Amino acid sequence: MAACAEWCIISAATDPAWLTSPPEDRGGIAPSLDIEYPQHMLLSVLLQTALAAPSVALLDLSSGAFPANDVDAALVLPEHFDASKPYGLVLWFHGFEGCVAVAVGDEDAPCIEGGPTRRASGLASSLEASGANAALLAIELRVDRRSNEVGALEQPDHLRALVTEALAHAQPPLSVEQLQGVIVAAHSGGFRAAARSVTRGGLPIQELHLYDALYGEVPTFADWLTTERTADTPVRAMVLFTPSPAGTAAGSHALAAAVTSRVPDAAVDQREVSEPLHADAYRATFVFEQTEVPHGELPQAYFSTLLRASGLPQR
Repeated sequence: MAACAEWCIISAATDPAWLTSPPEDRGGIAPSLDIEYPQHMLLSVLLQTALAAPSVALLDLSSGAFPANDVDAALVLPEHFDASKPYGLVLWFHGFEGCVAVAVGDEDAPCIEGGPTRRASGLASSLEASGANAALLAIELRVDRRSNEVGALEQPDHLRALVTEALAHAQPPLSVEQLQGVIVAAHSGGFRAAARSVTRGGLPIQELHLYDALYGEVPTFADWLTTERTADTPVRAMVLFTPSPAGTAAGSHALAAAVTSRVPDAAVDQREVSEPLHADAYRATFVFEQTEVPHGELPQAYFSTLLRASGLPQR
């Protein structure tokens, strides 16, 4: 493990092979692109990358959503990711008071120096467990703030530019044109970024996964799901929500009613559960599931299962 002062700088700009090299060849170091990190965040990311099979990189991009962010995205590849086979992409948007560094890891940690501990979402290990031959790109929004701003993602096709730049850091570089399936996933306050991604991001999106996130944009999602669904592009939606009166139940029920009425021939599953079901239970075109899993635990509980049930290529 590399020793650190109060602030550390680690560079892999001259050695891009880190993304596909095994952890032992990286000396336990999670490479970055000349980004400064608070010691608490750096040590957390280093430890998780050293112990986990997936490769994780925090990227500094010219096309990030917010120029002031030190980190613009986290790029994750499973251990046995094979770019010579069909591969897909999962885009993740964290919720309020979150950040990508904590979202991809398994351990709760602060997002900012001296800040409160934030709940990890376990995305990297869940991607590994899913068996998907896919990259995960968690896009940084406002860090550790109660905000659903989307920054530059408001601009048409900006998401495509961000993804193109990020995938170029893989070794070998990955291409937007080669993607065989793209999923947009959002937790909680990430709903607005998800809405902008499906409607003006410039990428062909096949699936929408919302983790207790329908605090707004219901008409946007309803229009996209029903107008984009054709015989050639049968878009799908997995919508999870908790029963809290102040949560997303009302929005989730409204979206379910909209797609049911507009797409009467679609397979729509609506149910209440206490915990995630087997992956085969999530094969319908539209799934609306009220769950007793707590709001903050939804990503860790469901992410791997929903990816296994998705249309992403498998390793």
